[in-house]
Amino acid sequence: MINPPHSRTDLLLAPLVLDIDERLETMASLSAKDLEARVALDANVDTTNPHQRLVGLLIAVTQQIDMRGWQASLHPRGVKLEHSDHSIVLGVPATFAAFLDGSART
Repeated sequence: MINPPHSRTDLLLAPLVLDIDERLETMASLSAKDLEARVALDANVDTTNPHQRLVGLLIAVTQQIDMRGWQASLHPRGVKLEHSDHSIVLGVPATFAAFLDGSART
């Protein structure tokens, strides 16, 4: 059974998911080195610092996207979008895990 949208926020989820998914697809095509450079440039962070890598990746994924009141965070399965009691997790490429744990650094 499909639940209909209950609010304007629910209706705004579809365009947001499409925007974030498009960004993830673009970032998935980057090499580990290019991903690191993109995050450093987009988020203006020190990618040698583990916490800054995490913050920077979220900034790079959501930069210049109207989040429409939804919040983004990292989840073990990907990028989690939340608003009130609603949430959805979008999968991310393997290069994200390598970037976050620092194993992609050369």
